[in-house]
Amino acid sequence: MKSLTLLILLLLVAANPSDAQQSAKITVRLINGTNGKPIKDKKVNIWLGGAGISWSDTDSKGRITLDVTSVQPPEIAVLPNFVFDCRSEKDSASGRLVKYSLGEIISKGVVGINQCGAVAVSPTPSVLVLFARPRTSQEKREL
Repeated sequence: MKSLTLLILLLLVAANPSDAQQSAKITVRLINGTNGKPIKDKKVNIWLGGAGISWSDTDSKGRITLDVTSVQPPEIAVLPNFVFDCRSEKDSASGRLVKYSLGEIISKGVVGINQCGAVAVSPTPSVLVLFARPRTSQEKREL
């Protein structure tokens, strides 16, 4: 009788979908900090948790969707390629040092600062919004 009760208990626990690890996805949106348009078809450097760098391209709406289900530690760093990162007043790679909590992105959404203009958006759960803009001719020459 004890083994039957134990078996039923185990089946109930195994059948409960809330205990299973659910898929977690986030969207990274890259928006032009001067005009609010999406930064489309651009390479973006991404560091998920303790993993090394990976690259993804934004789509036609400036978005990249990432599966972050098993990322450890639960954080992300992002650095746009070949555009000016609006989190800084100077063109630098320092944005890659900024780490965002995946838990906060999933629960509330996160919007990065915009030093390039007055464009602003509200946070949306599961979305990380970062601002960038095309580099000027002079900034391109200084690379």
